[in-house]
Amino acid sequence: MPNPQRLKLSLRSSSTPALMLSAVSSRRPATASAAVETLLSRARDLCDEGSEPKLSVERCLIALGPVLKFISGERALHAEVALSREMCGAVLRIAEEMQGQTPLAPKLRGPLTISAPQSARHGETLRTGALLLEAYRDAVRRTLRGSSNAGLRAEFGLGNSLPLGDGKKIAEGIARFLHAAERFPDCIRDAGLQPAQLLGLAAQERVLRALETSAHQQSIATESHYRRKVLHLALEYFLERFQAALHLHLVHQPSRIAEGLSLLPSHNRPTRPRSGLAACQVTESGRLIFS
Repeated sequence: MPNPQRLKLSLRSSSTPALMLSAVSSRRPATASAAVETLLSRARDLCDEGSEPKLSVERCLIALGPVLKFISGERALHAEVALSREMCGAVLRIAEEMQGQTPLAPKLRGPLTISAPQSARHGETLRTGALLLEAYRDAVRRTLRGSSNAGLRAEFGLGNSLPLGDGKKIAEGIARFLHAAERFPDCIRDAGLQPAQLLGLAAQERVLRALETSAHQQSIATESHYRRKVLHLALEYFLERFQAALHLHLVHQPSRIAEGLSLLPSHNRPTRPRSGLAACQVTESGRLIFS
């Protein structure tokens, strides 16, 4: 019988399995799509913290199919949020993305969006656009006090929140303000705003929309290094959670722990054909199908 103590996986370590699993929210994702976002969000955090993949993508993909089948057949692991059917479906969807495969579920076929950290220019444009818009809103707001001007305040979007990190919403807020400025020039004049200021605001909107479009294109570009790194880290992260769950939930079953650990990737195991993963598919409900 293999000794579980000798079957070590060269992945990131943690002091206890419980601490490793606590990194995953205790709230189970309601859908496969929500689980995909949960897993990618954690992988993005790891990437932005400077984490690097420890194993090759090939080895992770080879291990994933047998690991998913092991989880499916081991009831003791089913209550673990990190290994729920939604999370298993999510990691399979990520593996399909890395291999360029088409998911079984139509609602899961859209490309996964993984946005890289904003450039310094993008962040500065966001802040400048938000500050200008809010300053011009305040100028108009001071001239439109009272209940009789509620309709005009709504036209300028004066009651709308302005999320500083959301470039799309900032651009939409600028566009709405400029549209109202064209329709109600008297309000702009009473607020003391000059045409040159509005032209500058319009230029800020154009630059911001161009940066947002570029960022979106990069987020779905298969050749993006950042995107592939995040997907890779998501696979490793799931395998780490599986390793931790084995020790946490099968503590009195050393033979099952050894069996589960033997499925994990290792540096010295020879490459095998990728057989298990091709036999897995995920439905829109997050249910795994093994053929």
